[in-house]
This record gives sequence, C-alpha cells and structure tokens, in this order.
Amino acid sequence: MPKKKSNTPLIAGIAGGCLLLCICGGVIALVIGMSGDSDDDWTVDTGNTAVETGSSDASTSIIGLNMLMDGGSSAWDEAVKVVMLDAFDSNSSGAINTAAEVGKVDCATWKALDAGVKEQYEYGLRPIYGFEAGYSWVGYAIGFDEGIRPQADASLAACMSGVAAPAPATAGGGGGGDVGSKIRALPDGGSDAWDGKVKTILVSAYDTNSSGTLDTAAEVSAVSCDAWKAMDAGVKAKWTYGIRTIYGFEAGYSWVGYAVGFDEGIRAKADKALVGCVGS
Repeated sequence: MPKKKSNTPLIAGIAGGCLLLCICGGVIALVIGMSGDSDDDWTVDTGNTAVETGSSDASTSIIGLNMLMDGGSSAWDEAVKVVMLDAFDSNSSGAINTAAEVGKVDCATWKALDAGVKEQYEYGLRPIYGFEAGYSWVGYAIGFDEGIRPQADASLAACMSGVAAPAPATAGGGGGGDVGSKIRALPDGGSDAWDGKVKTILVSAYDTNSSGTLDTAAEVSAVSCDAWKAMDAGVKAKWTYGIRTIYGFEAGYSWVGYAVGFDEGIRAKADKALVGCVGS
C-alpha cells in the first residue's frame, strides 16, 4: 500500500501560547508554552485521555503534532523525525540505528506514532511505514535506520498488542533477544533477501566488537541453538540440505556463511556450534 506524500511547508499555531510549530525548508521548532509557573505540571487533552507530559516527552510532543498536522504526511514525518532523534539518537548518528536506542522507545511513543498514521490511513504504523516484514520500508522518514527494522518492529508490535517485547541487545551487541523467533518470521528462507535480513539480526544481536560480522569465538558461542535451528529451517524451506552444507560451514563446501554475517576465519568454530545444535 503506497504512502502518499506532501512536501508543502507548514506554519501553524494555537493562540494563547499552547503550541507553536514552524517548519520551513525542513527545519522544525516546537515551542511549548505554559501559563503560570514554568514548574507546574500540565496536560495535553487529546479528546480521549489527558496525557501527562512527564510520562514521555517524545509521546507528548508527537500527540501535539497529531493535533496540529495531518499524521502520515511529509510535514508530519519531518516534525516527528526531529522529536524522535532528539529523544532517542544517543550516538548522534542522525538515525535510530542500534538495538539499545530502539529499546528506549516507550510504548506511549509508539502508540502516539500509530495514532498519527491512522488519522490518514486505514492501517497503522507497522504496514504503512514498513516496520512489518513484507512491506516497503518508509521508517527512515521518522528517523529509523533500516538495519534495525526487526528490533523496531518487535518493540512496536509488542506495544500495540500489550505483550512485553523481548529485551533488546545492549549498545555493543550481544543481547540477542528472541533471535530465533525473528529469523522464523522472515519469508523466503535461503534467498538473497533472507540472507541480508538474517545477517542484520545476527550482527545486531551478537557483534560485540562492532566489526560488522561475527568474527570471534565469543561471538559465535553466544549464538543460541534456537537461532541455529531457525536458520537451518529457513534454508531447508528452499533447499534439500540445511545451512551447514548450503552455506559452507561444513569443510569441503564453498563458503557462503558471509551472507548471513559470519567471517570465514571463524568457520570451524561456527560449524562446531552448528553441529552441536542441529546435528550433522
């Protein structure tokens, strides 16, 4: 389902100093004014439930944007991206691009984003912005790097369903989370597209030295048996043999393990771990 865009700059205000939003040439300033003492608590009335600003600064800002703008529009995207990066881009990369950063996005913020999108579209944030697998990726428009897509979707889906999300990996990798489940959720096992997505999941979970691959014995040892079994099942969805043979972990076969994030220098260690979990 294509996402319609509008690039019209917007200047909007609410009299009385409640909210002032200014977008000019992609630059946004959001000024929140309050009557009375600046230390007083205040709320934004969304028409349903009053949301305390202290509960989530990002969610409150996005609720304010939803009141002023067309959720899901290009102008809304730009405004939301500024809010999201200011709140969650801890490494100043210009994108939310680590599992640790995704883990800081609270449910109130996910729900505010979803509510904004639903103002314009029948469906919510997951399919329209492509967090959900199988849809075109548009999450970049609100500040998310595509490399962190599986983790972001897991967090978003958990918040919208009311089920606690798996614990995210820490800032150097290694947390793992529910890696096996993420891999099983991927379509087209054994395809190039599947390879790339599996690599993203594995590197995000286990690459503790930020090399871009699993290239140490410690990193390989951290790969859970459930993750190995999920990879093997994915490969067997397309091929007669499993990951050990098709991706060349087993000696004597051409090395293709790089496609799912493994460095060839750690091939023997990875094969031993694989056999221990899946069998020969």
